[in-house]
Amino acid sequence: MKSQRGWNCIFGSYGVIEPLDPLAPCIEWKILLPTQWNLRSVQIGGGANNGMIPSLEGAMLMSDYCPIEHGYVVFGDDSGISLLILCLLILQQMRRLFRIISGII
Repeated sequence: MKSQRGWNCIFGSYGVIEPLDPLAPCIEWKILLPTQWNLRSVQIGGGANNGMIPSLEGAMLMSDYCPIEHGYVVFGDDSGISLLILCLLILQQMRRLFRIISGII
């Protein structure tokens, strides 16, 4: 694969890690392997990016640095939290806080 910036990727794949707990969500991940590996890797995501697989192609967030262009294996995952689950958890917390502020609890 080749990006608009000219990097070469020999392999890119998506995958799923199944949880041991049947009630837990799966963790979805993505990995890109460069054509010339520099024996290093970088994980992109986490923090405010939980709930989605971050974009691994191109420059990193708030940077012009593109790890795959420099031979890094690049990978990321959704931390097992889908955007829907994340939104529901936030809504649940907002309702709890509203009850506390309103004196309902």
